[in-house]
Amino acid sequence: MLVFPKVVSAGFVVGASYGQGALRKDGKTTAYYSIGSASGGLLAGAQSKAMYLLFMTPDSMRKFESSAGWTAGVDASVVVAELGADAQVTTKTAQAPIIGFVRTRAGFMANLSIDGTKFNRLDL
Repeated sequence: MLVFPKVVSAGFVVGASYGQGALRKDGKTTAYYSIGSASGGLLAGAQSKAMYLLFMTPDSMRKFESSAGWTAGVDASVVVAELGADAQVTTKTAQAPIIGFVRTRAGFMANLSIDGTKFNRLDL
């Protein structure tokens, strides 16, 4: 599981997101990563969120760990789980090799895409 406890997004017409997190395997932190993305369009404001990526297959984890810089939607497809009030995950989502969850203070966000988000290993 890749955990980013705080990803800050801000912008006015052009926006950016950044955060730092940890890769957790077997209950231990094995590496640290940064996350970053840019966006454009009709946007204004700022938001803080938490992001979680679950690697559901050994192959998806291996490909992520062996990459120098990994981009969601380019290096691998990430299915973002759409959690409503009933917090159910569909059968299709559960079969994906990588599942993403995004949570804000207001709750889980639906219909969110993380395609184009760049993940880089940090040397700490």
